[in-house]
Amino acid sequence: TVTAPTVGGHCVLTARVTAAPENSKANGALIRLLSKTWKIPKSALSIRTGASSRRKVILVVGCGVLLQSKLNDWIADHD
Repeated sequence: TVTAPTVGGHCVLTARVTAAPENSKANGALIRLLSKTWKIPKSALSIRTGASSRRKVILVVGCGVLLQSKLNDWIADHD
């Protein structure tokens, strides 16, 4: 599951996956979950910081306007 509360004007996501946090299985599961949820290619997502931590920063690459629109629509649906 993925939820999107805002903290200090920034979107902070909470995601839960069932994969074990070993050999990057949980990181891969997180990337697959976000890709499926936001309908963007897995190749557009990467973990910038926190690969071995519970807190992560995810880089999303692609057309900024299109990504912003998709994410705004998703957040509006989950507020």
